Amino acid sequence: RLLMGETLVWPVNALGFSIGRLDAFWLGWLRSFFNQLFPFLGTGLLATYFRRWSGMNWGYVSALAVPQFILATCVAFGILALTTILKIGQLQEVGVVILLFSIASCIVLWLLGVGVIDIFSCLPGRVAEKLAVLQGGLLIVSTNYRLMAVLVGCYFLSFVLRGIRLMLLFWGANNYNIDLSDLVFILALSEFGFLVQLTPGGIGIREGVMVSAAWMLDLDLELVFLAALADRIYTVISLVVMFVPSYFSLAHSHGVGRKS
Repeated sequence: RLLMGETLVWPVNALGFSIGRLDAFWLGWLRSFFNQLFPFLGTGLLATYFRRWSGMNWGYVSALAVPQFILATCVAFGILALTTILKIGQLQEVGVVILLFSIASCIVLWLLGVGVIDIFSCLPGRVAEKLAVLQGGLLIVSTNYRLMAVLVGCYFLSFVLRGIRLMLLFWGANNYNIDLSDLVFILALSEFGFLVQLTPGGIGIREGVMVSAAWMLDLDLELVFLAALADRIYTVISLVVMFVPSYFSLAHSHGVGRKS
């Protein structure tokens, strides 16, 4: 959660606004809590929070989200591609498909991230004028290479910490020692339940993907399902417990402001 807070603090600062790390920490909890109720509800409320407390233009709010989504997805696809290469002998044809899809997705997303700013110059005058703030925000964020490095580092470390949590859940299930490459493959594939939330909090999708990955690797399906279920229960309980302190802490905070 501290790392996810940093993924708010750094881009907000880059756009000329300021937010306290404690506020960013609590916002992360609330965003995840409301995302469990309805897909992307927490993300929408987060955008509204920035708009209300700072007067941040919707273009800047969008500029906070687009590069981060592209980076987070590329990190997940990159890890998945590397792990698939290690497991290609076991995964065979399925592994080749996953590998090619991961590489192609990274390339497409990266080109989209690089080229989306140039698209604005091709739009009609009035449309381009209305999107000028978004274009400016994307330029500020995407050309700040230090910011990009920090965000990639935060996403990678968050992935590692989630992997440790999942490994402990496997270890707690009859001291089951799962192979590290198997663990990383399952975790990388299941990340898309977080990134593409077709259901509240990716519920059902993430667990289904984890079991499918276990089937590809010929692992104990029941054990993997129980670990995925335990991980979901832990997530929901922690979000419910942290909802009240998050809400009241933000209610008495100074919110987001412009840098002086």
